Amino acid sequence: MSGAQGRVELICRHFAEGGLKTMFKTVNNLVIKHQNAQDVFRLNGKFIPVDPRYWDSDKDMVVNVAISKSSDEEKFQVLTQVAGKQEQILQLLGPQNPLVSMQQYANTLTRMIELAGFQDAQSFVNSEVPPMPPQPQEPPKPDPAEMLAQAEAMKAQVSAQKAMIDAETDRMKIIMDDDRQRDIEEAQLRVKAMELQAKYGAQINIAEINAVMERDREGIRQNAKAQAQGLFTNNVPPQQNI
Repeated sequence: MSGAQGRVELICRHFAEGGLKTMFKTVNNLVIKHQNAQDVFRLNGKFIPVDPRYWDSDKDMVVNVAISKSSDEEKFQVLTQVAGKQEQILQLLGPQNPLVSMQQYANTLTRMIELAGFQDAQSFVNSEVPPMPPQPQEPPKPDPAEMLAQAEAMKAQVSAQKAMIDAETDRMKIIMDDDRQRDIEEAQLRVKAMELQAKYGAQINIAEINAVMERDREGIRQNAKAQAQGLFTNNVPPQQNI
C-alpha cells in the first residue's frame, strides 16, 4: 500500500468512526422503535422469524467499521498460511486432535472465499460441519510372553504327535516283517510236506497246519492292534467339562 492510499484510508477510518458508526446506531434504534410486526431473517442459510420489537436497542450491538490497517490481499495471505498450518495439524494428528477442528478449518475457508469477493460461501464449502464419529480403537496387542508360551505348547504337541506316529510306524514295520517271515516259513513248510508225502507216501494234513499258523498269526495281529490303540488313547489329553 502506497502512502497516498494510506492517507485516504486513514481519512475514511476517521469518517467512519466519527460519523457512520453513530448514524448506524441511530438507524438501529429507529427500526426497533417503529417495528410493528414480526420479520424474517436468514441466519446461517436458514430463515428464522424474528420480532425486533422486544430487542434492547443497545444490547449486544457492535458496529464494525469495514476498514482495517491491512488490505483484503494481506488478510487473504494470512488466512492462506493459517489454512496451511491447519491442514498440517489435521494430517498429522487427525480430525479428533485438541488443537484444530474441522469446523475451524471450514471457517477459515469460508472467510477466504468471502475475501475473494464471493457472497455465498455455501456454494463451495459447508460452513456447518457435523461432528465426526469417534474412531474405532485398535485391538490390544497380544502379550509377547503369552505368544511365546503358546508357540512352545504347540511345538511340544507337534513333537509328541510326531513321536507317536514314529513309534506306530516302527511297530507296523516290525509286524509286517514278522508277517513276511511267517509267509516264507509257511511256504517252506508246504514244500517240505509235499516232499515227504511224495517220498514216503505219508498223509500230512496241510490244512490243519495252515489253520494253526493262521490262528497264531491272527493272535499276533490282534495283540499289536490293541497295543496301538492303547498308545494313542493314553496320549490323548482328557476333555474338561465346562
